[in-house]
Amino acid sequence: MEPQQTPRLTPRIHHASDIRADSNLAASLTAFVNKGYRYMSPANKERWEHDLSDRLSSPDSIHQALGDDGLFAVVNDPATQRPVACAATKRWKADLKGFAEARETGWEIKTVTTHIGWMKRGLAGYCVDALIDELARQERLKRGDETTASHEPLNIWIQAVECLNGAFWMKRGG
Repeated sequence: MEPQQTPRLTPRIHHASDIRADSNLAASLTAFVNKGYRYMSPANKERWEHDLSDRLSSPDSIHQALGDDGLFAVVNDPATQRPVACAATKRWKADLKGFAEARETGWEIKTVTTHIGWMKRGLAGYCVDALIDELARQERLKRGDETTASHEPLNIWIQAVECLNGAFWMKRGG
């Protein structure tokens, strides 16, 4: 008997305005992100466990994390409709120390996490890809160029902690 393939699950894009308008969605995403950020692999647990805190301190903090026009890509479990993977993006402002060059523009990918029981299926990558596709689509629409591929660069910024998520980003060409 052939092993059953998991069908490719498609991320749903939530705009910051959608999340602001739906407090249940904001609470669900906040709880999911916080649970995902508390998981540490055994190799990293001792180093980081004492620093573990909620990634998003309240459902309202998700709005600050996204800014006015950020996006959240979410893959839901088809059986329960609960989130199993996500990634978010907001406009790039500065690095963790507040440094940014005036010419730096683009979007920052953040809050990438996968439920422990759904890891190693590429779901976080699907979420990141969906965000990038949506950002590129929005840029084309702004230029009135809906049908052709974008020739303008889309700057994507990532701030990674190598020992925690460096392997994920390196696989993606980071």
